[in-house]
Amino acid sequence: MRKVINMFSYANALPFNSAISYYYPLMVSAIADAGPGFKAPIVKDLAGPCLEVVVHNCVVQGLLVGH
Repeated sequence: MRKVINMFSYANALPFNSAISYYYPLMVSAIADAGPGFKAPIVKDLAGPCLEVVVHNCVVQGLLVGH
């Protein structure tokens, strides 16, 4: 499991400090909890509906102004 996570990080040039992000352990736990049938979001989802939900939540919380 660690080898796959490491290779993903290296292949996508993720900064090493992404592993100390607040969201990193949340992501790893969510994937583990989802189990073997979990399907990760594809790029179309990440750039569309998933991003829209995050932006909306930030606007509602007052974290983004002018959107």
